[in-house]
Amino acid sequence: MDRPVNHDEFAELLGAYALDALDADEARLVAEHVARCPRCAAEVADHHEVVGMIANVGADAPPELWDRIAARIAAPGPVERVPAPLGAVSRAGIRPLSSARSTGVGRFGWSAIGVAAAAAAAVIAVLAVQVARLDNRVGQVDRAIAQQGTAQAVLRAETDPHATRVSLAPAGSGPVAQLVILPTGTGYVVNQRLPALAAGRTYQLWGFVHGQPVSLGLLTRHPTYETFTVDPSAPVASFAVTDESAGGSPRPTATPLAVGTATT
Repeated sequence: MDRPVNHDEFAELLGAYALDALDADEARLVAEHVARCPRCAAEVADHHEVVGMIANVGADAPPELWDRIAARIAAPGPVERVPAPLGAVSRAGIRPLSSARSTGVGRFGWSAIGVAAAAAAAVIAVLAVQVARLDNRVGQVDRAIAQQGTAQAVLRAETDPHATRVSLAPAGSGPVAQLVILPTGTGYVVNQRLPALAAGRTYQLWGFVHGQPVSLGLLTRHPTYETFTVDPSAPVASFAVTDESAGGSPRPTATPLAVGTATT
Protein backbone atom coordinates (compact mmCIF):
# COMPACT_ATOMS: atom_id res chain seq x y z
CA MET A 1 0.00 0.00 0.00
CA ASP A 2 1.49 3.37 -1.04
CA ARG A 3 0.03 5.37 1.87
CA PRO A 4 -1.87 4.86 5.11
CA VAL A 5 -5.62 4.40 4.68
CA ASN A 6 -7.82 6.34 7.07
CA HIS A 7 -11.02 5.21 8.74
CA ASP A 8 -13.36 7.15 6.42
CA GLU A 9 -11.85 5.49 3.37
CA PHE A 10 -12.39 2.06 4.90
CA ALA A 11 -15.94 3.05 5.84
CA GLU A 12 -16.72 3.84 2.19
CA LEU A 13 -15.96 0.23 1.29
CA LEU A 14 -18.09 -1.53 3.89
CA GLY A 15 -21.10 -1.94 1.60
CA ALA A 16 -18.95 -3.38 -1.19
CA TYR A 17 -17.18 -5.61 1.33
CA ALA A 18 -20.50 -6.92 2.68
CA LEU A 19 -21.55 -7.86 -0.87
CA ASP A 20 -18.17 -9.47 -1.75
CA ALA A 21 -17.59 -6.78 -4.37
CA LEU A 22 -13.89 -6.27 -3.54
CA ASP A 23 -10.96 -8.25 -4.83
CA ALA A 24 -9.10 -10.56 -2.48
CA ASP A 25 -6.37 -8.10 -1.39
CA GLU A 26 -8.83 -5.29 -0.73
CA ALA A 27 -11.23 -7.62 1.11
CA ARG A 28 -8.36 -8.76 3.33
CA LEU A 29 -7.37 -5.19 4.23
CA VAL A 30 -10.98 -4.22 4.96
CA ALA A 31 -11.46 -7.40 7.03
CA GLU A 32 -8.40 -6.49 9.12
CA HIS A 33 -9.84 -3.02 9.73
CA VAL A 34 -13.29 -4.40 10.61
CA ALA A 35 -11.70 -6.82 13.09
CA ARG A 36 -10.32 -3.91 15.12
CA CYS A 37 -13.11 -1.36 14.59
CA PRO A 38 -16.38 -2.13 16.44
CA ARG A 39 -18.29 0.62 14.61
CA CYS A 40 -17.44 -0.74 11.17
CA ALA A 41 -18.06 -4.31 12.35
CA ALA A 42 -21.56 -3.32 13.44
CA GLU A 43 -22.24 -1.64 10.09
CA VAL A 44 -21.08 -4.71 8.16
CA ALA A 45 -23.32 -6.88 10.33
CA ASP A 46 -26.28 -4.64 9.47
CA HIS A 47 -25.47 -4.92 5.76
CA HIS A 48 -25.24 -8.72 6.01
CA GLU A 49 -28.60 -8.85 7.78
CA VAL A 50 -30.34 -6.89 5.02
CA VAL A 51 -28.75 -8.94 2.25
CA GLY A 52 -29.51 -12.17 4.11
CA MET A 53 -33.17 -11.24 4.50
CA ILE A 54 -33.44 -10.58 0.78
CA ALA A 55 -31.72 -13.86 -0.01
CA ASN A 56 -34.20 -15.75 2.17
CA VAL A 57 -37.21 -14.30 0.40
CA GLY A 58 -36.59 -16.74 -2.43
CA ALA A 59 -37.90 -14.56 -5.25
CA ASP A 60 -36.33 -12.36 -7.92
CA ALA A 61 -36.03 -8.69 -7.15
CA PRO A 62 -38.59 -6.57 -9.03
CA PRO A 63 -37.34 -5.40 -12.45
CA GLU A 64 -37.45 -1.72 -11.51
CA LEU A 65 -35.10 -2.35 -8.59
CA TRP A 66 -32.03 -2.55 -10.81
CA ASP A 67 -32.95 0.66 -12.66
CA ARG A 68 -33.20 2.44 -9.33
CA ILE A 69 -29.83 1.09 -8.23
CA ALA A 70 -28.22 2.23 -11.48
CA ALA A 71 -29.78 5.66 -11.10
CA ARG A 72 -28.44 6.00 -7.56
CA ILE A 73 -24.95 5.00 -8.64
CA ALA A 74 -25.03 7.53 -11.48
CA ALA A 75 -26.34 10.34 -9.26
CA PRO A 76 -23.85 13.10 -8.39
CA GLY A 77 -22.21 12.75 -5.01
CA PRO A 78 -19.17 13.76 -3.00
CA VAL A 79 -17.12 10.75 -4.09
CA GLU A 80 -15.05 11.28 -7.23
CA ARG A 81 -15.83 8.57 -9.75
CA VAL A 82 -14.15 7.31 -12.87
CA PRO A 83 -16.19 5.82 -15.73
CA ALA A 84 -17.22 2.27 -14.97
CA PRO A 85 -19.68 -0.07 -16.69
CA LEU A 86 -23.05 -0.15 -14.99
CA GLY A 87 -23.11 -3.78 -15.98
CA ALA A 88 -21.22 -4.29 -12.75
CA VAL A 89 -24.65 -4.18 -11.15
CA SER A 90 -26.70 -7.08 -12.41
CA ARG A 91 -29.34 -9.51 -11.29
CA ALA A 92 -26.51 -11.80 -10.28
CA GLY A 93 -25.11 -9.23 -7.87
CA ILE A 94 -22.11 -6.86 -8.00
CA ARG A 95 -18.87 -8.16 -9.39
CA PRO A 96 -15.51 -6.66 -8.37
CA LEU A 97 -14.62 -3.51 -10.30
CA SER A 98 -10.83 -3.97 -10.15
CA SER A 99 -10.51 -3.58 -13.92
CA ALA A 100 -11.96 -0.07 -13.72
CA ARG A 101 -9.79 1.17 -10.84
CA SER A 102 -7.50 4.13 -11.17
CA THR A 103 -3.86 3.70 -10.19
CA GLY A 104 -3.32 7.35 -9.33
CA VAL A 105 -4.45 7.29 -5.70
CA GLY A 106 -2.34 4.61 -4.03
CA ARG A 107 -2.82 0.87 -3.73
CA PHE A 108 -6.62 0.97 -3.28
CA GLY A 109 -7.46 3.22 -6.25
CA TRP A 110 -10.07 4.97 -4.11
CA SER A 111 -11.78 6.99 -6.86
CA ALA A 112 -12.86 3.91 -8.75
CA ILE A 113 -13.55 1.94 -5.62
CA GLY A 114 -15.99 4.71 -4.79
CA VAL A 115 -18.07 3.33 -7.65
CA ALA A 116 -18.14 -0.12 -6.05
CA ALA A 117 -18.90 1.37 -2.65
CA ALA A 118 -21.68 3.51 -4.11
CA ALA A 119 -23.07 0.49 -5.93
CA ALA A 120 -23.03 -1.59 -2.77
CA ALA A 121 -24.60 1.18 -0.72
CA ALA A 122 -27.29 1.65 -3.35
CA VAL A 123 -28.08 -2.06 -3.42
CA ILE A 124 -28.30 -2.29 0.35
CA ALA A 125 -30.37 0.88 0.71
CA VAL A 126 -32.85 -0.09 -2.01
CA LEU A 127 -33.13 -3.68 -0.84
CA ALA A 128 -33.72 -2.45 2.70
CA VAL A 129 -36.79 -0.62 1.39
CA GLN A 130 -37.94 -3.83 -0.26
CA VAL A 131 -37.49 -5.71 3.03
CA ALA A 132 -39.53 -3.09 4.89
CA ARG A 133 -42.32 -3.34 2.34
CA LEU A 134 -42.24 -7.14 2.46
CA ASP A 135 -42.32 -7.07 6.27
CA ASN A 136 -45.35 -4.78 6.15
CA ARG A 137 -47.13 -7.11 3.72
CA VAL A 138 -46.33 -10.14 5.89
CA GLY A 139 -47.72 -8.26 8.89
CA GLN A 140 -50.92 -7.50 6.99
CA VAL A 141 -51.29 -11.15 5.99
CA ASP A 142 -50.68 -12.30 9.57
CA ARG A 143 -53.32 -9.91 10.86
CA ALA A 144 -55.79 -11.04 8.20
CA ILE A 145 -55.19 -14.71 9.07
CA ALA A 146 -55.62 -14.00 12.78
CA GLN A 147 -58.83 -12.08 12.08
CA GLN A 148 -60.16 -14.91 9.93
CA GLY A 149 -59.38 -17.42 12.68
CA THR A 150 -61.26 -15.29 15.22
CA ALA A 151 -64.21 -14.96 12.84
CA GLN A 152 -64.40 -18.75 12.52
CA ALA A 153 -64.24 -19.12 16.31
CA VAL A 154 -67.08 -16.58 16.64
CA LEU A 155 -69.18 -18.53 14.15
CA ARG A 156 -68.70 -21.73 16.14
CA ALA A 157 -69.53 -19.91 19.39
CA GLU A 158 -72.71 -18.41 17.93
CA THR A 159 -73.96 -21.88 17.02
CA ASP A 160 -73.21 -23.29 20.48
CA PRO A 161 -76.59 -23.82 22.21
CA HIS A 162 -74.97 -23.33 25.63
CA ALA A 163 -73.43 -19.95 24.81
CA THR A 164 -74.57 -16.77 26.55
CA ARG A 165 -75.50 -13.84 24.33
CA VAL A 166 -75.46 -10.15 25.14
CA SER A 167 -76.66 -7.27 22.96
CA LEU A 168 -74.87 -4.02 23.76
CA ALA A 169 -76.92 -0.94 22.92
CA PRO A 170 -77.19 2.73 23.89
CA ALA A 171 -80.30 3.73 25.76
CA GLY A 172 -83.27 3.86 23.39
CA SER A 173 -81.32 2.59 20.40
CA GLY A 174 -80.58 -0.66 18.61
CA PRO A 175 -77.58 -2.92 19.29
CA VAL A 176 -74.12 -1.64 18.35
CA ALA A 177 -72.24 -4.82 19.34
CA GLN A 178 -72.89 -8.42 20.35
CA LEU A 179 -71.13 -10.56 22.96
CA VAL A 180 -71.04 -14.35 22.75
CA ILE A 181 -69.72 -16.11 25.86
CA LEU A 182 -68.99 -19.83 25.99
CA PRO A 183 -69.46 -21.91 29.17
CA THR A 184 -65.64 -22.03 29.48
CA GLY A 185 -65.57 -18.26 29.99
CA THR A 186 -64.12 -17.45 26.57
CA GLY A 187 -66.05 -14.59 25.02
CA TYR A 188 -66.14 -12.75 21.71
CA VAL A 189 -67.13 -9.20 20.82
CA VAL A 190 -68.75 -8.72 17.41
CA ASN A 191 -68.82 -5.07 16.40
CA GLN A 192 -71.93 -4.06 14.50
CA ARG A 193 -72.10 -0.28 14.62
CA LEU A 194 -69.36 0.98 16.93
CA PRO A 195 -67.57 3.72 14.99
CA ALA A 196 -63.80 4.15 14.90
CA LEU A 197 -62.50 6.27 17.75
CA ALA A 198 -59.96 9.06 17.43
CA ALA A 199 -56.26 8.26 17.70
CA GLY A 200 -55.21 7.83 21.30
CA ARG A 201 -58.58 6.37 22.34
CA THR A 202 -59.80 2.80 22.79
CA TYR A 203 -62.98 0.92 23.57
CA GLN A 204 -62.92 -0.94 26.88
CA LEU A 205 -65.27 -3.76 27.86
CA TRP A 206 -66.63 -4.06 31.42
CA GLY A 207 -68.54 -6.67 33.35
CA PHE A 208 -70.50 -5.71 36.48
CA VAL A 209 -70.21 -8.05 39.47
CA HIS A 210 -72.41 -7.10 42.43
CA GLY A 211 -72.73 -3.66 40.86
CA GLN A 212 -68.95 -3.12 40.60
CA PRO A 213 -67.25 -2.72 37.19
CA VAL A 214 -64.51 -5.21 36.31
CA SER A 215 -62.41 -4.63 33.20
CA LEU A 216 -62.69 -7.45 30.70
CA GLY A 217 -60.16 -5.99 28.29
CA LEU A 218 -59.48 -3.40 25.62
CA LEU A 219 -61.22 -3.64 22.25
CA THR A 220 -58.92 -1.32 20.23
CA ARG A 221 -60.14 1.93 18.68
CA HIS A 222 -62.07 0.21 15.88
CA PRO A 223 -62.80 -3.43 16.74
CA THR A 224 -64.17 -6.05 14.39
CA TYR A 225 -63.90 -9.29 16.34
CA GLU A 226 -62.23 -9.27 19.76
CA THR A 227 -61.67 -11.99 22.35
CA PHE A 228 -62.08 -11.65 26.12
CA THR A 229 -62.41 -13.92 29.14
CA VAL A 230 -64.74 -13.97 32.13
CA ASP A 231 -64.68 -16.12 35.23
CA PRO A 232 -67.52 -18.61 34.70
CA SER A 233 -68.11 -18.70 38.46
CA ALA A 234 -68.45 -14.92 38.78
CA PRO A 235 -72.01 -13.55 38.76
CA VAL A 236 -71.59 -11.06 35.89
CA ALA A 237 -75.01 -9.47 35.67
CA SER A 238 -74.41 -6.93 32.90
CA PHE A 239 -71.82 -5.60 30.47
CA ALA A 240 -70.84 -2.19 29.12
CA VAL A 241 -68.47 -0.53 26.67
CA THR A 242 -66.79 2.81 27.35
CA ASP A 243 -64.51 5.15 25.43
CA GLU A 244 -61.19 5.42 27.28
CA SER A 245 -57.69 6.76 26.72
CA ALA A 246 -55.33 4.37 24.93
CA GLY A 247 -54.04 1.88 27.46
CA GLY A 248 -57.37 1.68 29.24
CA SER A 249 -58.46 2.58 32.75
CA PRO A 250 -58.89 0.63 36.01
CA ARG A 251 -62.42 2.04 36.28
CA PRO A 252 -64.82 3.61 33.76
CA THR A 253 -64.11 7.32 33.33
CA ALA A 254 -67.25 8.16 31.36
CA THR A 255 -70.84 7.10 30.90
CA PRO A 256 -71.01 3.77 29.02
CA LEU A 257 -71.66 4.07 25.31
CA ALA A 258 -73.64 0.83 25.30
CA VAL A 259 -74.85 -1.65 27.94
CA GLY A 260 -76.49 -5.06 27.93
CA THR A 261 -77.57 -7.96 30.13
CA ALA A 262 -76.85 -11.63 29.59
CA THR A 263 -79.34 -13.95 27.93
CA THR A 264 -79.07 -17.59 26.83
